[in-house]
Amino acid sequence: MEASDPAGLLAEPSGAVVQPKGRHLSALIGGKVFAYTRGADLVLKLPSARIDELESEGVGTRLVMGKRRMSEWAVVPARDPADWLRPLLAEAAAFVATSR
Repeated sequence: MEASDPAGLLAEPSGAVVQPKGRHLSALIGGKVFAYTRGADLVLKLPSARIDELESEGVGTRLVMGKRRMSEWAVVPARDPADWLRPLLAEAAAFVATSR
């Protein structure tokens, strides 16, 4: 799948379920959200240290909601080809699957 097909991309991790939520699509694993679309971007739930790495590499940024920087949510551009996104989606799904 390509980033131009966000539903297909979000559904790739094993066990993922994609649901529409308002104006975006959410990907869930075990009933918990691990990723969602936000305009032309993907928002992924990842460990804070991993988001620090993505920011230092210039690949993504920490999600800001209002004035609050979210500690475990990263925003990454959903651009084609989507090959570079697949490992991040798998990381996010695994992180959420093993979280309480």
